[in-house]
Amino acid sequence: MTKIYTQKQPVRKLIISAGVYLTILVIATIGLGILFTKNSKATAITGFEPGRIIDDVIFTNNTSMTTSQIQTFLNSKVPTCDTWGNQTSEFGGGTRRQWAEARGYTAPFTCLKDYQENGKSSAQIIKEASDRYQINPQVIIVLLQKEQALVTDTWPISTQYKTATGYGCPNTAPCNTQYYGLTNQINWASTMYRAILNGSSNWYTPYILGENYIRWNPNASCGGSNVNIQNRSTQALYNYTPYQPNQSALNAGYGLGDSCGSYGNRNFYIYFRDWFGATKQTSLPGCQEATNTSRVCVWEMNTPGGQQYLTSINQERDDLATNNSGYQYQGRAFFANISALPGNIPVYRLIKSDGSTFLTADKNEYDVLAASGLVSKGVSFYADPGDSNSGYPVYRLYSSAGAQHRWTIDENEKNSLINSGYISEGIAFTSISPIRQEAAPPTGKSLIYRFSSMPGNSHFWTKDVFERDSMIKAGYRYEGVAWISSTLTTSIPVYRLYSVTMQKHLYTTDKNEKNVLDATSSWSYEGIAYYANPDTSSKPVYRLYSSITTNHLLTDSSHEKEVLVSNGTFRDEGIAFYTY
Repeated sequence: MTKIYTQKQPVRKLIISAGVYLTILVIATIGLGILFTKNSKATAITGFEPGRIIDDVIFTNNTSMTTSQIQTFLNSKVPTCDTWGNQTSEFGGGTRRQWAEARGYTAPFTCLKDYQENGKSSAQIIKEASDRYQINPQVIIVLLQKEQALVTDTWPISTQYKTATGYGCPNTAPCNTQYYGLTNQINWASTMYRAILNGSSNWYTPYILGENYIRWNPNASCGGSNVNIQNRSTQALYNYTPYQPNQSALNAGYGLGDSCGSYGNRNFYIYFRDWFGATKQTSLPGCQEATNTSRVCVWEMNTPGGQQYLTSINQERDDLATNNSGYQYQGRAFFANISALPGNIPVYRLIKSDGSTFLTADKNEYDVLAASGLVSKGVSFYADPGDSNSGYPVYRLYSSAGAQHRWTIDENEKNSLINSGYISEGIAFTSISPIRQEAAPPTGKSLIYRFSSMPGNSHFWTKDVFERDSMIKAGYRYEGVAWISSTLTTSIPVYRLYSVTMQKHLYTTDKNEKNVLDATSSWSYEGIAYYANPDTSSKPVYRLYSSITTNHLLTDSSHEKEVLVSNGTFRDEGIAFYTY
């Protein structure tokens, strides 16, 4: 089990305000965060709730900023970097460069806005971690500031990047070098955040959702108080910085309080608030992606005890979020249809005795549970069958501890729940894609999606809806469903290969052709794309080749084949395989 240490190695700068420093060479922060001087203008902090520092929906909003917006923000915080340390040192000893060189650090000094690691800018590193771990990039930016003041520092030294987030820096030993480096620091901090957000049993935390005794300061004689931690994001912040600000720290604003003050979580709150706005969701969002369509959002609410409440009714969600029901708003769980479209199936909802919801697409299961005493709510929404590749699978899991069920579209969350003791009960149903909706295929069949305007004017086919939606969002021209294939591995496999040099794919049922091409340096085998119909009396898919573009084309349209062959654009290579 990996353990996160709380905090920090000594740092060289004690912040007064942006760009101004107090003359103290070394300070052991030990979970206090980067400190501010008492001489700063003190404006008492309002709105800080120790049990709800930031809401989960804000903490996990990885779409809050693009890479470009992150870069623009970093630029705005340091318009001019003192790269060569020519300005007078705030600590005495001549220029900043002279001060640094006397302590083993050399110019140039690279500000965060200009910093690169492994060929990637700091903005790219922040955004990639944000998307990988589903953490708001603003949270990462604030973390870098509160730990090493990197966002506003006009002459950061190398050690600030080595321990940029303070990860792996215990207060009783030197920092662990295996965690050195900006990318490493950000990724490990984000890993810890995500583990706590997922409630992973494989990650140590002394905190629970509910009552916790949290000290004011590392000095135990300063005391502390009980804090009702209301959400996972606040729990993660305490796991990182295990102290709460006392009243003197809150009264001091950006300044120092008394000797029992601590500032890490206070500074997180005020940096986030002042730079990016409220840390709490004051008005819950509508289902914007579903505007003017049949799609609706299915919203998720959770209690600290792990009960899950799912609803497509905005008012029901809002009431639970604001009436002290014990449920915390988690955001959108997945998409569904409010009325049935072709291929859709009904999903029924019941309310359990503990107040949580139970979803099922099995009418018989619904009737049995309703007869056993669960409160029936009828059809809640419409989705696609569980074996469909027309949307995203919704996984159903069960824990015997508390007899709790959970539903999730997130593969990582599913795996985390399984690791914590849940049992997978398979795919409950298939959610609706917000990108493009196609009618679900018959049971045991898969839709094959077709694209054009690939590099070199080639075509591309896939049965993977995740790949399809990513390509649509990337700007490729989607041409709809080409045909239907089988999900049975006993059918005829269609192999997929890719040429990096030619930037095109090739599909074949000929295993020998696949092996010959894969043995060359031009092609690489990517696996089985889908399965064709062994019945030669069914509908054929033709394979054409253009000597002009050196591209292959697959089509089940005899008319398209005849037009392309007759105008000399392609030559007919015969029947490639059969479809359903």
